[in-house]
Amino acid sequence: MLTQTIVSAKPASYTFSVCGLEEPLRLDRAIEHFVPEVSRTQARALISIGAAWVNGQRVQVQSRPVHNGDSILIYKGREGWKKFYEADSARVLYEDNWLLVYGKESGIPTQGIFCDNYNNLYAALLRLLKKRGTQAYLGLHHRLDLDTSGVVLFTKNKQANRSIHYQFKNRSVDKSYLVLVEGRPCFEEREFSAAIAKRDGKYLCGDIPGKPAQTFFRKLRDFDDYSLLRARPLTGRTHQIRLHLAALGHPVLGDPLYGSAGLHGCARTMLHAEALRFTHPQSRSEMRVRAPMPADMEQLLDGFQPEPP
Repeated sequence: MLTQTIVSAKPASYTFSVCGLEEPLRLDRAIEHFVPEVSRTQARALISIGAAWVNGQRVQVQSRPVHNGDSILIYKGREGWKKFYEADSARVLYEDNWLLVYGKESGIPTQGIFCDNYNNLYAALLRLLKKRGTQAYLGLHHRLDLDTSGVVLFTKNKQANRSIHYQFKNRSVDKSYLVLVEGRPCFEEREFSAAIAKRDGKYLCGDIPGKPAQTFFRKLRDFDDYSLLRARPLTGRTHQIRLHLAALGHPVLGDPLYGSAGLHGCARTMLHAEALRFTHPQSRSEMRVRAPMPADMEQLLDGFQPEPP
């Protein structure tokens, strides 16, 4: 039986149980057979980007045999089956044999998502390394939200993992963000603490049981009805900066979850990971890496250039 699910702004999904086969069938042919809306060419493309799952496991092999009783789930994302994203060498902010630091664009996931394991920063950087003919390895130690731009740090060998992992775990990595917020906050500096919890798939913030979270905010400049702040998360909770600013009554400009999407023509949440400060795992020297402010944020700053953190 085939079931199609379409949810607004989310990928369409097709799920079916394999039945009636006299012998095993290739995955691409099974999708073509059981999902009339998807051709074999389209099925092969969806498999290649990681949009097909068999019995709860992602499968990216076209010829993978499926059998009666297997449960198949495929997704057709907003971009369909396109391979549209590749990493840009010009956006590499720092690289040596131990580390790679990249300036992520907004609108690109840091790592693979359920409907697409190709068009994300992690996979694209692995492809970039392989094109150079080197043995490709990347360790991912932190993430940015889809809409958030800025600095992402990767390790390039397993020997670097321990040091970087413990620096993030022990909160010795200094993370600095630039953020445009709705309204004009009355404070110049403020450290804000409020627990963050997940309920029914949504993140909540306030006087509730949850994980403790702290963020330090400094106002850099007021504009007509929005302001530029620098945020330093002292903990690393999901959506922490966005939730804390919404709790303060000044949600991030353009934030569709915790604020108002589209204000001042913002096509995305105006949050940028401007800098990371950490200790190099091999030399033990202090590293400071910055990502240039993206053009969509610059346009709202009326020529103002904040001092480096």
